[in-house]
Amino acid sequence: MLKKINKIVLWLMIVLFVALIGIYFGQQAFNRNSFKINYEKFNNCKGSYNFINPEVACLFSSDEKYLERNEHLESKVRGLVNYSIKSGKATNVSVFIRDLVAKQWIGIDENINFAPASLLKLPLLIAYYKLSEIEPMVLLEKHIYNGPTKINNEAQRIKPKETLELGKEYTTEELLFRMIVYSDNNALSILSDSINNDFLNDVFIDLGIYIPTSSNVETKFLSSKIYGNMLRALFNSNYLEPSNSDKILELLTKTTFDDGLRSNIPKEIKIAHKFGERQATGGGNNIVTENLYDCGIVYYTENPYILCIMTQGFDLNNLREVIKNISQTVYEEFSN
Repeated sequence: MLKKINKIVLWLMIVLFVALIGIYFGQQAFNRNSFKINYEKFNNCKGSYNFINPEVACLFSSDEKYLERNEHLESKVRGLVNYSIKSGKATNVSVFIRDLVAKQWIGIDENINFAPASLLKLPLLIAYYKLSEIEPMVLLEKHIYNGPTKINNEAQRIKPKETLELGKEYTTEELLFRMIVYSDNNALSILSDSINNDFLNDVFIDLGIYIPTSSNVETKFLSSKIYGNMLRALFNSNYLEPSNSDKILELLTKTTFDDGLRSNIPKEIKIAHKFGERQATGGGNNIVTENLYDCGIVYYTENPYILCIMTQGFDLNNLREVIKNISQTVYEEFSN
């Protein structure tokens, strides 16, 4: 009887062992097949896009575990920031830089929040392309421009080089182009009124942007680091489909504003960027303050990098100079 029980136990152990082996090798085969399917899906993506990281788009993501600060570059930029404030050219300067090849970054007051102004046009653009992945026809929907909207171009210090024509019909995609390339506020207003607010808020939260419940345009809730990380999400194509990330970054290279990051950098170097500006009056003496921002990806040869600069002061031309000097210094550092 005991021998019979032992024999049964032995057979059960053999069956269990064989089953475990089958499960293990079956799982390995499943993993290989799954990877093969995914790899083939993106097999031709390398070289198909001009503005995103093809390795990330092809499922080869980089390890961020050992991200380091570039102390040498940080020292140079901090010197420029300190000089800008000490000389009175700016009262606040925030800088975020991310090397998209080396695992390095720097930040100078990168978590300080500013009132975003036209910088919010980029996440709205992203929201529309996200929506197009669900509803492809949304980009072809038509809108008629019936005159200045609630958010119009009158308050803009840096005016759009082209504006909407009264009574003309535009597709969503055409309005998105004008909103980004010319920074047209009328296009912005039409687009923001035409998208579901809950969907838009969800996208903003996905991107790390938490809009306060207050509708006050003076509210400060956007930092250079958050904006820089949003640009990196486009470059790595880890939020939108690769083709949509590439389209957005290509569109950002066409912006007509060239008096910030673009200044003093060779024209052959592409820059995908968005600027923002605002003027505010406040305080007991009705002091006028200016804000100027410019954030983008500089496609320097094989070593692209993110540069986001947010400034505040009392003279728009001085703020332009601050951004130009920082951008030129960073470019020279990368080119060396």
